[in-house]
Amino acid sequence: MFQQLLVALDGSESSLKAASIAIELATFLHARLDLLSVEETTPRYVATQEESNREHLAAIEHFEQLQAPIRQRAELRGVQVRCAVLSGHEGQAVLDYIVEHGCDLLVLGHQGHSGVWGTFLGSTADKLVNHAPCSVLVVRPKTGRSLFKHILVALDGSPLSWQAFRVSLQLAKAPGATLATVSIIEGPVTPPVENASISQSASPAMRWDWTTYFQQAQAFAVAQAQLAGLTLEAITREGHASSVLTARALEGNYDLLILGATGQEHPWSSTTGGTARKVANETRCAVMLVRPSISQQRVRDVMATEVASVRAHTPLPEVITWLIERGVKLLTVVNEERHVLGVITLGNLLTRHDAYRHLDLLQVTDTTEKLAQYLRQFLAMETTAADVMVAHPFVLTENTSIEDASRWMISQRITRMPVVNTNQNLVGMLDQANLLRYYSDTSAASESRTSTEDAKQAVQARTVGEVAISKAPVVSLGTPLFEVLRQVQETSFRRVIVVDDQDKAVGVIADRDILAARGLETRRNPIMALAGRFSLRIPDEVFRRRLTSGLQVAQQIMRPRLYAVTPATSVSEAVHLMLTHQIKRLVVVDEAGKPLGLVDRQQLLRSLVEGSAG
Repeated sequence: MFQQLLVALDGSESSLKAASIAIELATFLHARLDLLSVEETTPRYVATQEESNREHLAAIEHFEQLQAPIRQRAELRGVQVRCAVLSGHEGQAVLDYIVEHGCDLLVLGHQGHSGVWGTFLGSTADKLVNHAPCSVLVVRPKTGRSLFKHILVALDGSPLSWQAFRVSLQLAKAPGATLATVSIIEGPVTPPVENASISQSASPAMRWDWTTYFQQAQAFAVAQAQLAGLTLEAITREGHASSVLTARALEGNYDLLILGATGQEHPWSSTTGGTARKVANETRCAVMLVRPSISQQRVRDVMATEVASVRAHTPLPEVITWLIERGVKLLTVVNEERHVLGVITLGNLLTRHDAYRHLDLLQVTDTTEKLAQYLRQFLAMETTAADVMVAHPFVLTENTSIEDASRWMISQRITRMPVVNTNQNLVGMLDQANLLRYYSDTSAASESRTSTEDAKQAVQARTVGEVAISKAPVVSLGTPLFEVLRQVQETSFRRVIVVDDQDKAVGVIADRDILAARGLETRRNPIMALAGRFSLRIPDEVFRRRLTSGLQVAQQIMRPRLYAVTPATSVSEAVHLMLTHQIKRLVVVDEAGKPLGLVDRQQLLRSLVEGSAG
């Protein structure tokens, strides 16, 4: 969970209370603690530079004396402490410190010296709540000096609400603590089922409204709490979210309310959502707003540095060669200074003038050379890379955090992006495999650092069962080739699962496996990778003309080895399996080996990104 806590300390009663809570949390979580004080450098009318320097030194001495006893108390509890005194604008200095040192929880007092105890946050606290890039804990006057005993977590099904729930499970392990969730029905808008971790368990015939949605979400939360050895009270209410949360926290006498910093509408916004900000201002108990943790890893640390690129005047035939014969997924177009002008993919070329609608699949599935020839003929009016590129594409800067890059690529459904430096020169490429490898390695390293005793008390790592599993057609070993082909082409995943007489999964078949079984070139044929995207149907004639004996059946077509996982498999383990064997989708089976569906790279990456704050 949280490993690097930061307290903004200005000497006010509120900040001193925040420091006391931070020490308790750091002790409980075995986390490090930073104490930060900021000398405000607002314009002063002083007579001499000497007087200004004297004031500066006096301020530093004051804050060092303020921090010393707090540091001593923390170190007596076994907490590693780092102290800092900075000059500048208080709010901006805190934000910069969070990013520079990778802090994952900012602990704030409700009011500083400039305010008095009241309902609303002080101006600096409010700005930090709104803009802090990490989770924030706002400590209130009611907050005691020990760990939180009665915890309420808001669960709306959004990515950060699930992260907030996982944080609550950790904190609820404190002796004597109780835990409850509250879900709020605000209106008739249909819930976003496709993004829900629990959507795969719902019946297709189920009327999916907010009541059903929250029933499923809370059932999942109760099950997770049981795995963690906790009892969870699940509550559903109707009304305006912020008002209900504030009232419920007061009625239930909770001393901590936890919620995601953003909700369903803008799940990855860099600023705090309106509901969360209002709750932080108006709730009388302590409030924790959860965000993904800050990573000091940047895009430059994981990107590929070898990038296929061409100039704007590069002839179109050469572009086609890059994409088809060399298998380049994303070709970047640059100028003399290597500034990115555009990008080209095979999908772009096939959608240009609806070229894919005129494909003769009887011809192009044989060899990649025929596909290249077709594109050169169909796009005869375009002659250079500049004619066919997508101009002004999305690019990443090499200093972008991996978390920001991941969230952006997931939200835009982009699998790879060019990377530029501060001078806008092309320096690399970031793709989905880079991100999967980073997150799975990070998760594995975190697991390896966990002691046996800690592992018993830790919340279970994210598993495949928490990810949305997609349904897939199932065929038997004796299903004829053309029936297999029909079912493969009727699903967007272009795959079917093969089961034996006991309904256990024994294999998987994709459209390229069917082509390979008929002796067709598939290893580097990009049409197969794009068939699902364009809903291309491979004509039966492609296969009939190559039949030399009786019809083949599923058992003869399926891949020689099945790579399968169970709902209990950790996400990092599933990703490792995918990367090791270069698989884009895994079959998910139950404990008896019966198929539940498929899980793909995008779903696992989303799960890893969403779980990075837990």
